[in-house]
Amino acid sequence: MPHVNCSRAKRLNVSRVFFSVAGLAALIWFLVRVIPKPSRAFYPFQRFATPIASGFIAWLSFSIIGLVPSVFTYKLAKKRLKTAKWTAAFLFFFAAVAFYGVIAYVETSPNYAQDAPFIPEAANQPIGIGRGIHPGRVVWAHDPDVTNSDMNGNWWDDQNTNPKVVDRMMSETMLQLTGETTVGAAWNAVFRYYNVNHGYDDVGYQKDEKIAIKVNMNNSNSGVWSENTYNTSPQVINSVIKQFIDEVGVAGTDITIYDASRGIGDPVIERIRSNPGHDYQNVRFVVSPNRIGPDRIAADYETAHPVCFADTTMQDYNTTYLPTCVVESKYQINIGILKGHNLAGVTLCAKNFLGSLYRPANVSERSSGWTPNGTDEANRGLHGFITPFYFQSWKLKGRPMGSYNALVDLMGHEHLGGKV
Repeated sequence: MPHVNCSRAKRLNVSRVFFSVAGLAALIWFLVRVIPKPSRAFYPFQRFATPIASGFIAWLSFSIIGLVPSVFTYKLAKKRLKTAKWTAAFLFFFAAVAFYGVIAYVETSPNYAQDAPFIPEAANQPIGIGRGIHPGRVVWAHDPDVTNSDMNGNWWDDQNTNPKVVDRMMSETMLQLTGETTVGAAWNAVFRYYNVNHGYDDVGYQKDEKIAIKVNMNNSNSGVWSENTYNTSPQVINSVIKQFIDEVGVAGTDITIYDASRGIGDPVIERIRSNPGHDYQNVRFVVSPNRIGPDRIAADYETAHPVCFADTTMQDYNTTYLPTCVVESKYQINIGILKGHNLAGVTLCAKNFLGSLYRPANVSERSSGWTPNGTDEANRGLHGFITPFYFQSWKLKGRPMGSYNALVDLMGHEHLGGKV
């Protein structure tokens, strides 16, 4: 175990106290808010408090369970002490203290991804080389009117996610990103920038060019969404499609929305199909072969452009393949979602590409192979090569700062990150 100096030991103690206080506070807050009105469990603050509260409950439960051997050995030690069996008494006292020490340290010690101290970058100092029409420009859009704080029903219902506000936010985002005055001109500028920087002519979108749109349907089966789980918003997907069809002139037959490892739920498909015009009826939806259904096409793969991961110890490191719809497309749109993840820390756009992978080692009666998972117990596919934390359920080791990360190879692949 790495050496822990005095200052770090103090930080560890403070962290344990903070963990306990924050966990108890999150639990009380959750109960006070959710018991009177269960639908509040899906509010943003409740979603933030839930993992903290559940972690506190788990720690408290294991601590109580773990105290049993400590109390038991302590009683045995007292019994031996009364009969003057000093050696046995000492051993049982030592065991009692050891059990308690393990509980006190292990159950409350923070999970560090690195041993070296974290030194944050200076504020407003860009890291790396800026890219884009305006190099390094990033646009954030926020409008509290887009959601309903008193949610009734499902978050994807229009009464809870306002499609008109989503459209306005999407339009304003494109205008601010490019500096253009119309959405059509904004996308034209984006396509021109892409083409020039990929060795094509200085032109915008051209007829018959295909676009693949990767959405995050990690919690979606094909069909009805029965729970308020995390998926890319139907309103957001629809807003992008409307811009392509109505403002850029992309034909519906040239647009594919896909998540090859999951299904695409009815709320997404119904949202697109509800638009008037035949182009909206021709947009394609590609899903895992295990989750096909009405309007849903089974993903297939091609082997000419495999993802070759730099760490050759990875299962299928040079036989991981991409969906045909991705390879055939000229452009890739990555609509990720921003959420916490118990293994990778956070889900954004790079991790969204895990739904683009066919891995032969994982083909079985239960799996079609369209998954980042694997059959190797040490790494469970790609996951052991992206997690900075120890993941108890799969016994995956946390990777320290400076380790190889498989997401880099996905973002660097010519048909994934290279087409975004």
